[in-house]
Amino acid sequence: MTMISGIRVKTSFIDSYKEALDNSYQMLNQSDNYSNRISFGIVTVAYIECACNRLIIDFCENTFDATNAKIYAEFFIKFAITAKIQMLVTLVTHYKFIVDRNHNTIQFLIKLIRIRNQIVHKKDYYKEVQGEFIEAADSSTIISVQFCDKHLEQLLSSEATKFYNAALNFVSRTLEEYSKNQSLKEGDFIINNSQKPMCK
Repeated sequence: MTMISGIRVKTSFIDSYKEALDNSYQMLNQSDNYSNRISFGIVTVAYIECACNRLIIDFCENTFDATNAKIYAEFFIKFAITAKIQMLVTLVTHYKFIVDRNHNTIQFLIKLIRIRNQIVHKKDYYKEVQGEFIEAADSSTIISVQFCDKHLEQLLSSEATKFYNAALNFVSRTLEEYSKNQSLKEGDFIINNSQKPMCK
């Protein structure tokens, strides 16, 4: 066997993340509980960010030489995910198009990211709650308390469909379209930029 070295290969995890997204969405629809809501929220945002990062890398490699492509890609990848969602279209189209922040797709993605941030940065402070004293069979007394997480309540299965479809639509109109055409088309949440570019 002849070993060949020096070959550059681009890794891509977008398909794996898409499979994880589909699985978490299916599990949530089959059993709507906090555990599945947490999984769905985290995986969906991971899928979106994976697509954003892949698009950034593809764009930079198509625009700059190898050295500068990596420098610029690493710079843009450090942006917060909400910033990536709102600036990627402008970047890739050289200011020709911008993202319509009021479009349902973008609104749902921003809302989901906020929910996800609350999930992964959870802070369990002591809270006053209402409970119920229940006498157990052995005559001991236990307290039954119903906890409700307002952020996870927004991820019930009926609402998850909106987030799921928004994620698919965003990736389809950005990464997938750019991969096919090396450009983006106006329509949906991608609108014409009537403002002058910030720089030339």
